[in-house]
Amino acid sequence: MKKQAGPSSVPLHNGRDLDAFVNNFDASVVGFFSGVDSSQMAEFLKASSAMRDSHRFAHTTDLSLGLKHGVESDTVVLFRPPRLNSKFEDSLVKSDEAVSTASLRQFIRDNVFGLCPHLTAENRENMRGRDLLVAYYDVDYLRNIKGTNYWRNR
Repeated sequence: MKKQAGPSSVPLHNGRDLDAFVNNFDASVVGFFSGVDSSQMAEFLKASSAMRDSHRFAHTTDLSLGLKHGVESDTVVLFRPPRLNSKFEDSLVKSDEAVSTASLRQFIRDNVFGLCPHLTAENRENMRGRDLLVAYYDVDYLRNIKGTNYWRNR
């Protein structure tokens, strides 16, 4: 209910807003657009409304915010949570397709979990139908991030 109360996509106005948004326990999907009249932005907002219960969305019309992440034109970037940073994969993934609800849903599904996902009760339904090897160990992303990521990087 809480996710339904606010906007489906949070507007980002400066670099501080962007850094605060992507520094979260969950993955973040950010749309970088050239202006509010962009057709890509309209599709992104429509897609974010459809998927607001399962993912976090934000958008900006200031392309300069994306320059430090290699974004130069209208695109969508998935930022993996900082707690899941790994030397084997990038912490962000850029979409190279035109934005639509179906393409964005597929892009997120393919990239949100990365190579070594953290399986929880909340996300286990999203991982159904995937080939998974499950390893059980003492995961504590709140108090021991470094120790937990040690095993992810092996």
